[in-house]
Amino acid sequence: IHFYKREMTKICINCGASVLGKNGEESSKLFDENLYKKTKILKLLPCEKCGTICDRYLEYEGTLILLDLALQNKAAYRHVLINENHTSTILKMSLLTLIVEGYCRWATFQTGGQFFEQEFQFYTNVGEALTSLVVYLLVSIFIILNTSLVRTSVARLILGLLLAYCTRFLKLAALLWVTTDTTFLWSFVDFFFLITSINVAQVLTDQHRLGCGIAMSMAHIAMQINDRSSFVLESSPVPCL
Repeated sequence: IHFYKREMTKICINCGASVLGKNGEESSKLFDENLYKKTKILKLLPCEKCGTICDRYLEYEGTLILLDLALQNKAAYRHVLINENHTSTILKMSLLTLIVEGYCRWATFQTGGQFFEQEFQFYTNVGEALTSLVVYLLVSIFIILNTSLVRTSVARLILGLLLAYCTRFLKLAALLWVTTDTTFLWSFVDFFFLITSINVAQVLTDQHRLGCGIAMSMAHIAMQINDRSSFVLESSPVPCL
């Protein structure tokens, strides 16, 4: 799947306005291309609307960008999802998160048994996690496309939702440190996932925060319903033949 078939217009991470070149045309670069070709000096372009540097994150280390993503900084989300191409990293992290979530389900609800039975149960739990992810993506996309205007493309919207899904990787930490006094960690991860989903929707659509909150809450409720139905089915296991 090619999420970036062509160079797209860059935006200011502070106000969301399109980056303009010297002649007033929309630019696909965040720096003065002519100056760079002549002198190899990278001069970041200023925003014509707010007057600030369009994308300061070009000079930041990845660790600092990741920290701002965790702090729910919308500028960081605009940089990662619109101005830069991190498709490969997000897809790999999504796959890893899917496996981690399947493992957390398996570790929490395993009932023992022979090795091959536990292995089958693990694969089943990963499949359930994949089903929940698909439900989350489909419901989110359906609601967003019918209630707001996507600023970029549906493919990039999917990428943004997958980035939000990657926050569920923290379930592994919750599994390692959870006790009878810290069961709130599971709820914290779910809440963090919801907040990140709302920010992604805000960055990639024209919807206001309340509208994004309602849309993403409905997607998360659908995901929770799917999870609950899986747990009910697991309570009455069918023996393998």
